[in-house]
Amino acid sequence: MLLFYDARKAFGLLQRDNALLCLQQALHSALDGTLSIRIETMHVGERNVEDIGHGMRAIFECYRTKPLNEAFCESHCRYVDFQLVVAGQERFFVGEAEDCAVQAPYNEERDLIVYEPPNMRASPQFITLCARSLAVFFPNDVHAGGLYVHDESDIVHKCVIKVPVGLLQLGF
Repeated sequence: MLLFYDARKAFGLLQRDNALLCLQQALHSALDGTLSIRIETMHVGERNVEDIGHGMRAIFECYRTKPLNEAFCESHCRYVDFQLVVAGQERFFVGEAEDCAVQAPYNEERDLIVYEPPNMRASPQFITLCARSLAVFFPNDVHAGGLYVHDESDIVHKCVIKVPVGLLQLGF
C-alpha cells in the first residue's frame, strides 16, 4: 500500500510512459480539473464508470460512510486500486491477505476476493483519508473503505482508478 496525504505528490511517479501519464492526468483532473466538478456535484448513491484507456477504468462515486460492522473487506488480483478522496473523509481498514479469513474465494469476472470483517481483537490497522488523499492498494492489500471517521456518517466524493498490475513497475 502507498499513501499520499496530498495526491499531487504522487504525480512525479506517474510520468514514465503514456499509460501512467494517462493515470496521472485522470487523477489531476479529479482533483483540480473538469472531473472534480462532476465528482463533487454527485448525489449520494450515484456511481459512474468510465474507460480511461490502457486497460484502466475510473469509478466516480458518492456515498455515506458506515460503521465498522458493515465493512466490506476485499482485495484484487489483476488490478491495483488508486483511491482518491475528492471531498469528505473516510477511514479504511487495511491488512495483509494472509492475515485475513477469506469469506468468498476469488471471482475472476469481478477480480475480487471477499474477506471476513476485521476482528477487533486482532488489532486491525486503519488509515484515514481526507480530501486530496490518495491510497494505492496492491493485490496483497486487503482493504475496506467507506468507514466512519468519528462515529458518525460523512458524505464522500471519490474517484477510484483500476490499473492493471502490469502497468505498474514503480521500482522503489
